[in-house]
Amino acid sequence: MELPTEIPTDVEDLTTLIAATPAPDRHQIADRLEKQLGDPAHAFTLYDKAETDVTRSEEIARLRSRLDQTLTAAAGSLRAAESVIARLTSNEVYDVEYAENTVADDLQHLVAEAHRATRIATALNKDIS
Repeated sequence: MELPTEIPTDVEDLTTLIAATPAPDRHQIADRLEKQLGDPAHAFTLYDKAETDVTRSEEIARLRSRLDQTLTAAAGSLRAAESVIARLTSNEVYDVEYAENTVADDLQHLVAEAHRATRIATALNKDIS
């Protein structure tokens, strides 16, 4: 990526530039900002603030993605658990301890509710993101 002739000194604009620049090339921004301002301390302060904002934004994006993946995996696991319980209580398998046990009924209900809650959490998370 080619950097602009003049590096922005507004923190918000500098943050945008840093975010758009591949990580291995970001040092060039700091170097050019220092030369442009002629004040290493001020250049460091500006760059550090902008880079901190970019790092925070990148971490937020990673964590949001991880949360979405985790919720999706949880919903899939709970869906699989519902299928296993249904198979255990089916006429083909008919595990008596699951098919004729009120505790197993409670388990089936709780797994179904957890699956429902996880699907809702996934949807709500997408609304936030």
